Amino acid sequence: MGVAQSSQKQKKLKKQRLAAVVLAQKLYRGILARRWYQRTIHRKRIVKELITTEETYVYYLKTLSEVFIAPLRDSSIINKDQIRQIFSVADILYTFHKDLFTNLMERYNKWWYNQILSDILLQLTMYVRIYSQYANNFNQSLTCLASLDKNQQFVKFIMNAEQKIECHDQPIRSILVMPIQRVPRYLLLLKELVKVTDPSHPDFDGLQSVDSKLQEIATLINDRKRDWERYSNLVRIQKLIIPKLTDLISPVRRLVWEGDIKMFKLQRQSHGSDDVNLKTIFGRALQKDRRLLLFNDQLMICKQQKEIYKLSIRAKFYKEDGEIILMIEGISDFFLPSNKMANAVQISGPEVTCPILVLMGDAFEKEELLKLSPNNKRKTMVKEESPHTSYSPYTPHSSSRK
Repeated sequence: MGVAQSSQKQKKLKKQRLAAVVLAQKLYRGILARRWYQRTIHRKRIVKELITTEETYVYYLKTLSEVFIAPLRDSSIINKDQIRQIFSVADILYTFHKDLFTNLMERYNKWWYNQILSDILLQLTMYVRIYSQYANNFNQSLTCLASLDKNQQFVKFIMNAEQKIECHDQPIRSILVMPIQRVPRYLLLLKELVKVTDPSHPDFDGLQSVDSKLQEIATLINDRKRDWERYSNLVRIQKLIIPKLTDLISPVRRLVWEGDIKMFKLQRQSHGSDDVNLKTIFGRALQKDRRLLLFNDQLMICKQQKEIYKLSIRAKFYKEDGEIILMIEGISDFFLPSNKMANAVQISGPEVTCPILVLMGDAFEKEELLKLSPNNKRKTMVKEESPHTSYSPYTPHSSSRK
């Protein structure tokens, strides 16, 4: 009896263990099934986003072609070379992406879990050269647009075109940058798509191939995006500043720092003297709230009035021969009458009527400004050996300059 009972217990224990294994397998298969389902749903969602954004992209390429390029070609507002400089190969991109969108929609409308898209997206890699051509021309496009601001007939045409319903309040410059923005968007969506595509999926290798080939122009496109951002800053500032500046926008100019400052003009002790009185320059009457715009080749100090910058000072960093003519320098704490002025720097040069002190917001801003200055060196003010409290700040014409 004891042997029989022991055998029955072992059989029962085996059945329980087998049932536990089966249950664990069911649970595991359930987890895998849920993961597979979630990845499949997520994959379809990403594809839908790709197609939706592609539709918008094609719409604006069509707008560029039909609202801007075609009417300009049919008129004599600007010549053919200028049209080519501004729009480059935009019409070729429109023709290609119109077909690409149609093919993607057809594939999406027949969607199933093993659906393949990489064969369609691979067509993008065939247009790498076209996108490279558009990206390389982008700076020239922006420069040409800026130069045509003086052509009143062209300006009027652009204003009328931008007001059409097809543009949806998008200015021409925002539409022109869309091909530059589109390639990085493809790469982001492709990475997401690869992430949710199982390695056993028939589309996995193809998607990876498309992703690696699109990377070839990613660096170039990113450089052009930075160019666009720099250009947008220049356009924004040109619209804000009065009197209007016609020479601000340049392909080699960029805004490197912008912020609010407090400005003090250094008062001369006597006519023809470089001496200044530091006792008087920190008075409330001489303090002025200003906006500092620091570019890679010049600086501007403006009086901000609501959404307008009234230009007060504009000074270049260099002569045509490359000689530095504008100095931005730190000041020795010994000559500062108050700790409140610890973040002050001095700006002096032939295009500044008299040396000025600029009070930055904090020590970090001061250090950043000094790093960006053309001389990139700190120079301290030299105290004159005199019983009177008068000092001679360093100027570009000072004998102490080496």
